[in-house]
Amino acid sequence: MTKARAGTSSWRSFAAVGVVAPMLVLGCTAPEDGEDTPVPSLAAGTEEAFPGRIGEARTGWFETPWGRTELSYQLIDGQPVLDGDIRLPPPLSGPNDRSGGVSSLSSRWPNGIIIVENSGLASDSRVTQAIQHWEDRSSLRFVMGGTSGNRIKFVAATNAGQCDSALGFRRDGQTINLGANCTFGNTVHEIGHAIGLFHEQSRSDRDAFVTVNDGKNGTRNCIQRGQEDQFKKFGGDGITLGPYDLGSIMHYGSSAFLNTTDPLCSATITTKAGGTIVAQRTALSGFDVAGADALYLTWTNFRRPLDYDFDGKADLAVWRPSDANWFIKSSFSGSVRQVRWGVQTDLPVPADYDDDFLPDVAVWRPGTGEWFVIESRSGRRVTTQWGTAADVPVPGDYDGDGFADRAVWRPSDGNWFILFRNGTTRITEWGTAGDVPVPADYDGDGLLDLAVWRRSTGNWHVLKSSDGTDTTTQWGTAGDVPLPGYYSRGRGVDFAVWRPSNGNWFVLQNEDGATWQREWGVKDDLPAPGDFNDDGFTDLAVYRPLQGNWFILNTQTGTSSVTRFGNFGDVPVP
Repeated sequence: MTKARAGTSSWRSFAAVGVVAPMLVLGCTAPEDGEDTPVPSLAAGTEEAFPGRIGEARTGWFETPWGRTELSYQLIDGQPVLDGDIRLPPPLSGPNDRSGGVSSLSSRWPNGIIIVENSGLASDSRVTQAIQHWEDRSSLRFVMGGTSGNRIKFVAATNAGQCDSALGFRRDGQTINLGANCTFGNTVHEIGHAIGLFHEQSRSDRDAFVTVNDGKNGTRNCIQRGQEDQFKKFGGDGITLGPYDLGSIMHYGSSAFLNTTDPLCSATITTKAGGTIVAQRTALSGFDVAGADALYLTWTNFRRPLDYDFDGKADLAVWRPSDANWFIKSSFSGSVRQVRWGVQTDLPVPADYDDDFLPDVAVWRPGTGEWFVIESRSGRRVTTQWGTAADVPVPGDYDGDGFADRAVWRPSDGNWFILFRNGTTRITEWGTAGDVPVPADYDGDGLLDLAVWRRSTGNWHVLKSSDGTDTTTQWGTAGDVPLPGYYSRGRGVDFAVWRPSNGNWFVLQNEDGATWQREWGVKDDLPAPGDFNDDGFTDLAVYRPLQGNWFILNTQTGTSSVTRFGNFGDVPVP
């Protein structure tokens, strides 16, 4: 996805959508429905839909952006509420209920575009600034318009302390309620829920980083009676994104839901060292943004760089055929990871095969058509046979389920063979001998389109996944290297080629047809474009095998860098 550039077009024309760190919350026993408790301060990071009230504790199945999940919630005035400020839809009858007619993907905003109704608090400075903040920092876009159906309406709540939102995308529209005491930061937080984010301290791994004073493991119970479920962790099947983030705008503060009647209680949640946690409501953290981007970037592999450390930036990585070693340099920490995987004649095919938002180390073996994958989530080694010796591997998410599918293109007959995660297959003829397969999301629908670039004519032949129509676009000449990417701010990928003879890059912007050219690289370089600075745009980059140097040019600022990483004979895999 493209990111909005700070200081450019306003959010009213372009939008930003975020990512979800799902949570499985388990039940508790609460006081009677509607019983009042002390109203916590918003500064404690306790946004609430019904400030100071506790409902009837229930458990039910819900469709979330992360899939169908069993959640414990409170029912207040007929409204299911999770974690105080997350309004849930009516629960399903069970895990197999299909009456809702939705899936995890349809609980995400289509194409990462959020529609905002131009009414209510839409022009309130808290709202406009919060939306601009999301837009400037994430891959999401906001568009003003719409009075029914798929849209968010910002509403002024009658209770000054009320701040709440629905979770993820709702077909029938949804509201974000903001009382007079809700700040810019609270608004950013609620937008996080609207795109699918849960609270940070509900992660399954949180006990390694914080202590919850809930009366367990030798702690004193300092949580208000009936609010214990606000500190439940989501289950083992829940997904955590990136490192635990005490600075997340989605994290509670130490005084959240604190039992102030107990003089021995000063905090409900602290660091492992007993330190105070401040409910940061100033700005999105880097990991907030990376998590939000990951949820929506899974809709198409080509919107996501090969980011092995989950900081939003493409990492420098090479594969050494001579000894089958992978060397990956973290753009976050600078550390280098080495993994031995494959043999000299293999082809590196890293992609997210296990849907954990991180690329897996993988190779395809032409001699046998086997795929060898190390899943980053579990470390499991998986071998799958798919393809024959003369095929070209083209892994990617062709069905929008978040998993990279094993796929090959057969030059001899132009057929694409796709093996989906559920075991089903698809064979589609598209292309002829001599073509170069260039699958990408050209129509912006979140799915990879089958596409080939014809060397003899420079034509791009695209079969759109959105409607099954085909398009032909002339861009490039014989001898060029096709490199589709998000070089500009558009919905679909741009057509681009690199010309080895003179090192020039030629880009045709998909959105508006504008073209531009830039010289970057020399004849013997290997092109390796990617988003190396987390601004949402594909940067021009080449790897120089003779020196092991990476030359990277920021397409938006014109700044450049040179980094030595690799040896002669290595293959770049950004």
